[in-house]
Amino acid sequence: NYKETVYDIGAFAQARLSLSERARVSFGGRFDYNHLEGNEGSTFDTVGVSGNLNGEYDVTDWFMGYAGIGSAWGGIPMTEIGVQNYWIAFGPTNAWNYDNLEPSRSYNAKIGGVIEAGNFTFDGNLYYTKIDDSHDVSSNNRGDQFDVVSKGINASARYSFENGFIRASYTHSDVEVDGNVPTSTIAYQGIVIGDLFSAEAGYEWFDLGIRAGITAEAALENDDPEKNGANKLDGYVVAGLYAEWFPEFLP
Repeated sequence: NYKETVYDIGAFAQARLSLSERARVSFGGRFDYNHLEGNEGSTFDTVGVSGNLNGEYDVTDWFMGYAGIGSAWGGIPMTEIGVQNYWIAFGPTNAWNYDNLEPSRSYNAKIGGVIEAGNFTFDGNLYYTKIDDSHDVSSNNRGDQFDVVSKGINASARYSFENGFIRASYTHSDVEVDGNVPTSTIAYQGIVIGDLFSAEAGYEWFDLGIRAGITAEAALENDDPEKNGANKLDGYVVAGLYAEWFPEFLP
């Protein structure tokens, strides 16, 4: 059997400040040390820094804008133990190779706004994430790494009343791995989502200690995987019911 060993040591600081009655900002940083011991005796010692900056501004009493940027150092993760033993079972030619193994780094940005009008709340944003040298933990060649890009839009609406709420949301996401649409064989790097709708309604009976609701999620058919020789993704709908009881005699 083969194994890898990873040690991570990190330190971080995060601050949130109110610059004025309308403006707020948060920022932070992190330092990490990563040590990897390969199953064939090689060692890798790497260090990296991460940072983030986010801001909010109340443009009016009912509209708030927000934006944020960040970069995160990913280090070198451990691979899957089962995958290691799987590959070596095919003989010495499938021995693990740690050549050209590098730590990963991500870059992300988001911009959006929130509208509050009475019992209604609306939220929408655009986001972008890029990962350089994302690791393929399913390969016997640890130097197999990819550049991943995920971008899209999120939108949600919520109506709250005295004892309950109704909310709905929509997400559209585009994912590329080395410029191609990912398939199930590289799910470690990214999964195609496409268009996703969700909804929930909940109500609470405070005097009885009961909360109940219904949820639903629907994804549209997505033919993007066909661009990379894979099968299209069928649409689906998932619905659920939930209920909770909080007896008064419990703390």
